[in-house]
Amino acid sequence: MKKIALLFAGQGSQNIGMGKALYDEFHAARMVFEEANDVLGYDLKKVCFEGSLGELNKSDNMQLAILTCGFAAFKVYIEQTGIMPDCAAGHSIGEYAAMTASGAIAFKDALAIVRKRGQLAQNAANETNGAMTIISDFDVGLLEKECLKESTSDMYVAVSCYNASNQSAISGHQDAVLSVEDSVVKMGGNIMPLIMSAPFHCELMSNAAEQLEMELKSHKYSEFDFPVLSNVNCMPYDHCKSIVDLLTDQIRKPVRWNGIIEFLRRRRVDVVVDMGPQALLSNLIKAEGIPFATFSFDVPRERQELISWIESNAAELSSEITKCLVEAVSTKNCSPEDGVLKTDFAEAYKRMLEIQAVLKAEGKRLSKLQKIEAARLLKIVFDSKSVPEEVQKKKFRSIFNNNGIFEEVTSIR
Repeated sequence: MKKIALLFAGQGSQNIGMGKALYDEFHAARMVFEEANDVLGYDLKKVCFEGSLGELNKSDNMQLAILTCGFAAFKVYIEQTGIMPDCAAGHSIGEYAAMTASGAIAFKDALAIVRKRGQLAQNAANETNGAMTIISDFDVGLLEKECLKESTSDMYVAVSCYNASNQSAISGHQDAVLSVEDSVVKMGGNIMPLIMSAPFHCELMSNAAEQLEMELKSHKYSEFDFPVLSNVNCMPYDHCKSIVDLLTDQIRKPVRWNGIIEFLRRRRVDVVVDMGPQALLSNLIKAEGIPFATFSFDVPRERQELISWIESNAAELSSEITKCLVEAVSTKNCSPEDGVLKTDFAEAYKRMLEIQAVLKAEGKRLSKLQKIEAARLLKIVFDSKSVPEEVQKKKFRSIFNNNGIFEEVTSIR
């Protein structure tokens, strides 16, 4: 079975014109930007498409722009492919885009949280005189030692992002960051200071984290339509109840991006799709020589190549019919009849297997009529297991991308 992972970029991916090509071509992207404008009360798309770089780089604008562009790209991805990913991850602020795509956070709530996060970051940058710098072509172990050497009781600097074998980031008080930069350059490494950045992912963000936690607690969350990996522990969120704690920690703890990529490797992901502007994450993976097929959704040619790849591998992707079969077997039997399933279960399951076999033989995805038939059969299985309706709805949402198919199937039975 082929597996697809979606990756959402973070700070550094922003650029003037970000998201415009998708906005111009796809209605799904336009709807996302219009919703962002309505919720925020100002024209975010104008900041993204034609604003100044200085305006875009302001922490509150930058984070909202990255979230919105990432979610717009996801909406277009689903519209064009119809394939839910095996899992997703986002780098720093990109994690919010991944979680919004997964359905765990409503987009309007994500906008409110990220707006607050941006304001807190800007305050932290002003109050701490903090800074953040990308370090490349330099051993991370040696970088950690240099940070320890330059840190004192009054001046602090630490590794804040573990991106790849040859790329990291440091954050802390500006003078301490500058001292480490000087050492890195003298020893042959390269630096790229992030202009106007807060000292993300280090202990200087502790006060911001406490205030962010209050904002996070004021919103409601849903279960994930597909797994999202945490920057903090490189593992999928196990429950929506862990969102507040992990996102609170995320702003003050290092991003373990290298661990996330290793998780994808262990999970035997076949394809990674970079959903962010400028192909930063896909280029990072390519530079590492990791054997994923990698596509940047922001690049039209690569977007078409991805769609062609999906069409060529349709029978081996984790399609709706495959997910129906998995749920039919793995969902707990809640029937009071001593665990004995009704005859309906066997007949429905057999029919789903037949549909899957036809799709594999023809190398096609479910047609609209076949999708309705698969959903009807799964409903029969769930009813034979006496699965509660609310549980059924959540599972249908995950399998069929929350498109109202549960209500449609229920109305015709």
